[in-house]
Amino acid sequence: SLKLRADPQLLYRSFLNIFLNALQSLENGGTITVNVEEEDGYYLVTITDSGSGISEENLLKIFNPFFSTKDTGSGLGLSIVRKIIEGHKGKIWIEKNLEEPPEGESPGTRVMIKLPKE
Repeated sequence: SLKLRADPQLLYRSFLNIFLNALQSLENGGTITVNVEEEDGYYLVTITDSGSGISEENLLKIFNPFFSTKDTGSGLGLSIVRKIIEGHKGKIWIEKNLEEPPEGESPGTRVMIKLPKE
């Protein structure tokens, strides 16, 4: 089992936001993969989806307050997620998934979160 000193409600809401974004990107189905690794006093959580992906231009703005690619989005979700992760002395970054996707799937997006164990 993994032990982490954190506010469970805040992390729950952060991960929920990330998973909902990943699900919304899977317009025609696809996969979401979660991987957790221990690394030098940290946990590295990687969430990869095979959705439509994010443009390079939008990757630069993804954590800006009020930025959204959705018509109904407030643009606050990921900016709040970043504040929560940083409040736990962690880091979050988002990148295009560079791994070769399964046939018929898009490369999608990868969200990486690094949280200290203590």
